[in-house]
Amino acid sequence: MSKISDHVHRIGYHFREYIVDEARAVVGETKVSTASEPIPKSQEEINNQADAALRDLFPRIPNTDRQMILDHAFKLVRFLDFLK
Repeated sequence: MSKISDHVHRIGYHFREYIVDEARAVVGETKVSTASEPIPKSQEEINNQADAALRDLFPRIPNTDRQMILDHAFKLVRFLDFLK
């Protein structure tokens, strides 16, 4: 991805499409990646990716708060387990 795309698709940044198109015309950027990554298979991999995202978005978050978010919000739940 390019630098403009990084900011357009990052959580918290919202630009009108025509503004992005104008910026691409000036910079010469024409391709934006929209492919999403597959969901990780293991809980450890999910935790690692979520931890990295939290550290990137909130660099000063206390470790205890970050761990509580990971424990609560990023549990790998299978559909059949959810129905029980």
